[in-house]
Amino acid sequence: MSVYIDKLVNSGLGVNTYMLFSGKEAIIVDPGRDALELARKIKSMQIKPLMVIATHGHFDHVEGVEVLKKEFNIPFFIHKKDEKIYLSPLNEGDFKFRKFSPDSFLEDGDIIELNGNEITVFHTPGHTPGSVSLYFYPYLITGDTLFYETIGRTDLPGGDFESLIKSIKGKILSLPDEVVILPGHGDETTVGFEREENPYLQ
Repeated sequence: MSVYIDKLVNSGLGVNTYMLFSGKEAIIVDPGRDALELARKIKSMQIKPLMVIATHGHFDHVEGVEVLKKEFNIPFFIHKKDEKIYLSPLNEGDFKFRKFSPDSFLEDGDIIELNGNEITVFHTPGHTPGSVSLYFYPYLITGDTLFYETIGRTDLPGGDFESLIKSIKGKILSLPDEVVILPGHGDETTVGFEREENPYLQ
């Protein structure tokens, strides 16, 4: 069966939360502050969420973890190298949320199964040390690593410009041109378009 995608653009910093679902199973990626709205939708669709994943630890991508764990009692996954950023008391905006110790850690090359479909974890550091992207052809969720015609910030704690460019060129641009990039903010794009048009990648 195919993986279907439902996107919720959250209030606040406009994080894109993605619900990946196949059959009656789902995975939630980057739950923002409007996660309660997503939880209601999941219940109305009678879908079973399996886990919640953060592409990285910045507050705007994890504000909804508390809601989803409370509503569905599901595990929370993040890369080990972003655990410190996620748990930092400085990692919060104007929306108060409870932080949970991750239930498990993602690693480069991990395969996550969703109703018989395989989702591959790419470790793509640069925006943060533990940033990850999630690949399931023809889609790649990039978090804040790569956006339409731009790249993620590297001026925040843990950011590294050279690592970011290496991640994009080594992992993301190695994928077929037609792969659709689903970023953490803003509109989707494609690998081919970014390879040719992104000024940071020329």
